[in-house]
Parts: sequence; C-alpha cells; structure tokens
Amino acid sequence: MVFVYGGIFLILIAAALVFHGYQKAWIRTLNKKEHPFRFFYPLAAKLTDLIQKFLRGGGEASVDRMLKSLYVKENIQEEKKAYQVKKTALVISVITGAALLGLILCLSRIGAETLHVLERNEPGGGPSSYELQVDYQGKEDVIDLSIEEQHYEREEILTMFDEAIEEIEQEALGENEDSEHINKPLQFPTQHGQIQIFWKIEDTEILDYNGQIKAELEEDETALVNLFVTLTLDEVSKGYNFPVVITAPKLSEKELLLKQIEESIKESNEVYDKEVKLPETLEGEKVTFRKNETHNEITLLVLGLLAAIVIAVGYDRKLEDRVKKRKEQMMIDFSEIVSKLSLMYEAGSSILKAWEKIVADREETGNVRFAYQEMKLALEKIRSGERERDAYSEFGKRCGLHSYMKLGNILEQNLSKGTKGMKLLLKQEAEDAFEERKRIARKKGEEAGTKMLVPMVLMMVVVIVIVTVPALMSINI
Repeated sequence: MVFVYGGIFLILIAAALVFHGYQKAWIRTLNKKEHPFRFFYPLAAKLTDLIQKFLRGGGEASVDRMLKSLYVKENIQEEKKAYQVKKTALVISVITGAALLGLILCLSRIGAETLHVLERNEPGGGPSSYELQVDYQGKEDVIDLSIEEQHYEREEILTMFDEAIEEIEQEALGENEDSEHINKPLQFPTQHGQIQIFWKIEDTEILDYNGQIKAELEEDETALVNLFVTLTLDEVSKGYNFPVVITAPKLSEKELLLKQIEESIKESNEVYDKEVKLPETLEGEKVTFRKNETHNEITLLVLGLLAAIVIAVGYDRKLEDRVKKRKEQMMIDFSEIVSKLSLMYEAGSSILKAWEKIVADREETGNVRFAYQEMKLALEKIRSGERERDAYSEFGKRCGLHSYMKLGNILEQNLSKGTKGMKLLLKQEAEDAFEERKRIARKKGEEAGTKMLVPMVLMMVVVIVIVTVPALMSINI
C-alpha cells in the first residue's frame, strides 16, 4: 500500500508541477478567498480543457443555464471556466490529501516494533491466529499464522482421565438405570471437554456403534458385550492408537513459507510454553514479523474517493440551490416592478422611461438584486441599438419565470400592436403579482413555523425533565 498511496500522491503533485504555468495569468486574476486551492488550478484547468475537448461540451447545458441565471451577462465563459476549474481542483485536493494521509500511515508502520514472541491461548482456548507481515529475501508478504494452544503436562492429563471416566460411563448409559440392566439404546459421546473419546465394541452383532441393541434376546436371557473406550488429549491416550499418514499437496510459495515457519516454531518451542518464539532466520535468510494493519488504509482510500465524488455532486447541487434562491428573490420582486410600471404608465410615462426610472432608483439604493440586473441588461441592449420589443421579450426569457415571460410578452405586444388595453393589462398583472407575493409570504411563514417546531419540542422535553426529576428524587427520599 505504500507504493499505491505514494504513487497516487507523487503523480498528482508531479502533474501539478508540470502544468504549474498553464493559464497562470488567468489564474492570478481569480479571488484568493473564493479559490483556496490555487496550487492545483493549472492542473485542473488542463484536465478541464481535455475533458471538454473529448466530450465536446456534452452534459453542460444545465450548468450553463444555471450560471447564466446567476451571472447576468451575455458571455459567461469566464465564470463557467472558473466554476469547473474550482470543482476539479477541489476533487484533486481531496484525493491528494487522502493519498498523503494513507502514505503517512503506511510509513509509520515501517518503524513498527519487530515481533519476536507470540502468545498462546490457554488450554482449551483453541489456536490463536495472527496476521503478520513477513520481510523475507527482500520481499514483503502477509501471512495468517495459526499458533497451537498451550498444552497440559502428561501427569495433568492422566489425572483428568481418571476424573472424567465415571462421568463418561454414566453418560453412555443414556436412559438405562445401570450397566447391568441395559434394555434401551446407549449413547456413545465422542468428546468430554477437551478429551477425545474413541469407542470399540467387542461384538457388533449384539450392539452397534449407534448404541442400538441388535440382538433379539429371550426373556431372562442376557449377553455380555465388552466396550472399550480410549480417552485422548494432546498426545496422551489410554487405549489404542491408530496413526495415519497424510501427504501434503504441492504448496505455493506462500504456503511453503507458512509451513517452514510452523515447522521452525515446533522445533524451537515446547507446547507447554506460554509464549512462542518466532524464528529469526529461515534456511539462513533473515526473516522479520510485524502485525499487519492494512484495513484502515484501504478504507481511507475508499473514503477519499467517495468524498471526492460527493463533493463533485454536491458542488453542482449547491449551484442549484443558488438558482432556486434567485427564483424566490425574483418572485418577491416581481410585484414591486410591475406595480411601478403600471403606476408610471398610468401617469403618462412611456414604458422605456418607466423602465429607466426603476433601474436608476434601484442603483441608488446600492441593493442590487437579480430582477433589476436583468432589467439593467435589457436597458443596455436597447441603448446599444437593439429593438425595444426584442429586448423586452429576451428579458422575459432570461428571467425564466412565467410571470416575467408574460410581462415581456405584454410589453412586446404593446410596441407591436399599439397601447390599447395596456393600462388594464398592467393593472391586472400588478394585482395578480401582489396576490402571489402574499402567497409566498404565507408559505415562508409556514416553513418558519415548521423549523421552529423542533427546538420547541426540545425545550418542552428539557422543561419536563427539570420538573419531574426533582419530584422523583423527593419521592425516593
């Protein structure tokens, strides 16, 4: 894993250094507070250009539309580029940080203490398993080493046999009263604690190894069957021993290494010892052991990649939230805009003069909002030579909301078909906008009430606790 993390980290840093001069002049114009990961910006700009070259602008329509609504201008290429480069640089930074952290964790393990002794489990505790990293013949490998449990002394085992034999014989009787009156099946246990039990029946025509009585005896007829039981624990037995020879399959390099380690452990350690010494050499070659701790590192790499994906997705989601807030703001401002247009038009002012007055009044306040920015852009187009009705129509389309598009169509028709009924249309539109604004205000009030519900519930719980706990304590007293 050192090479994986180190490779990822070095590749990203090297790529950032190789492309450090790419579009450097443009990057210097960006605000440092809004663009904190500027070290990766040249690399991010290069990757962004390559992606756009291969994709040829596919899948960017939604981003273009959202950015165009947030930045009120005809040409948003600079803003679009800054947005994409910032998102790419953020993803690269997260992956680089995850790789660096993983590399540090891997390097910290290199200096970990070399193991020389492992601990056995207590008798009956089963073998102990260790996952160890082995450095041998210039290679690193990870093995799962199983260490046999601690064994009893021979005298201890014989004493255990003497104590266990009566219980084993009683268990073998099953539902029978005693060994002299067997008329029900016997039970042959195969293990008693750690003791292995082997049974041998002298006459299997009368009694089988399942404990079933096979012979059909006449009344008052009896048959004597000798049962032989052998108790075995570790290499100590009472009874007969039947050894078998098992040949090992062809071992891989890792399995061969594990076998050599296990044989070396058996040769240099007694099964009665609490601690097991690990070999320092194998066939004259130095060997070292360390506990293997790679799971957290792999998890870290996966989390880093997931974080990068989440950030990339969340970055566009944040842009969508900004667009949503823009729509809400424009809906709130619509009633004010259309009301002013209606009043000034009824007072004898032309639509263009009223439009200019509304934009100028808003600029004096210094509080620039999206709807007024769109109005200012339409005014600049008219002053630059664009037809007035086309500017109004484009204004409605750029705003992207039904009420604004309807207003744009009304103003366009006013210029193309005459002013008949214009006052009535604007007045009606102002009334509808005012009702819509009241509906939005009610909705926001309901949302605010819902948000306040959670802290109110928490406060109520706290009050209940404050009141009830002293009361309960006084009752206990």
